[in-house]
Amino acid sequence: MGTSDGMLLERFAAHRDQGAFAEIVRRYGALVMGVCRRVLRNADDAEEAFQATFLILARKAGAVREGASLAGWLHAVATRTALNARSSALRRAAHERSAVPRTPEAPREDLRPALDEEVTRLPDKYRSPVLLCYVQGKTTEHAASELGWAKGTVLTRLARAREMLRSRLAGRGVVTGAAFATVTVSASMVAATAEAATAGVAAPGVGALVSGGLKAMMVAKLKAAAVVLVATAGALASGGVLLAAGGQDKPSVTVAADVDTLPPKIPHEKFDRFHKMLLPTKDELAGFWDLPWEVGIHAARARASAENKPILAYFGANGSSLGAT
Repeated sequence: MGTSDGMLLERFAAHRDQGAFAEIVRRYGALVMGVCRRVLRNADDAEEAFQATFLILARKAGAVREGASLAGWLHAVATRTALNARSSALRRAAHERSAVPRTPEAPREDLRPALDEEVTRLPDKYRSPVLLCYVQGKTTEHAASELGWAKGTVLTRLARAREMLRSRLAGRGVVTGAAFATVTVSASMVAATAEAATAGVAAPGVGALVSGGLKAMMVAKLKAAAVVLVATAGALASGGVLLAAGGQDKPSVTVAADVDTLPPKIPHEKFDRFHKMLLPTKDELAGFWDLPWEVGIHAARARASAENKPILAYFGANGSSLGAT
């Protein structure tokens, strides 16, 4: 394959290397476009979702971990972005043609977005070979080489993935039997997407999808942090951790009452790492200045500074009020 995905992303994040980003789009454009076309019937909507997916990657290029499956990351983001675009399109259609009842989709059409949704929910060891072999069209030998597995392992996990997908789709009332269609992405689309990513400029429709996608990712990160925080707070309750509970639509802030009173089993360095893990990146905060709870971050920092206490975490107390779905 030549230059690794991680190296290309690093070059783009550090130097805004348009050629490096164009190579990423060439490698994974068919995968992303395939998702967008399966979820969205309208070709223009699919192209907007396609470009939005890669613009989200451009904004998050420095945060994608080296060694992580970029195919899996892009498939999940593309699925979420396309589903959001479909919801917006359906709302517009309902508003424009409110007097005309919508014809129910055929089961075959229902399968297309459902299939991608269920693929995103597979454990990585099953999702990766599915994406490589069924979505990107690579041979089992190529997949085994890329994943560093034996060919027998790839075949076994593909069989298990098919069973899981059939079972989950049947649970949703969908009868499966369809395959992922192969799509192509034109050189002009690759170039336009790489140029937009480098310039950081997008058409209004694409920009709205990017903004919505970044906010959804931020909310997901805060929710995950909240889960970890609750578990940590319970374990450290005897160590002097104070929970300052927020209201229904206000942030909660956790402050350590006195680090010297924390249980000796938990080194202070762990809290530093925990804190850094929860801090949003500049890109994640870029679209959030209009949200009231953002002010809570500054208030929390001011309080911690005034009381000389380290902040362990902050998060929205009510995720649904932040636009979570």
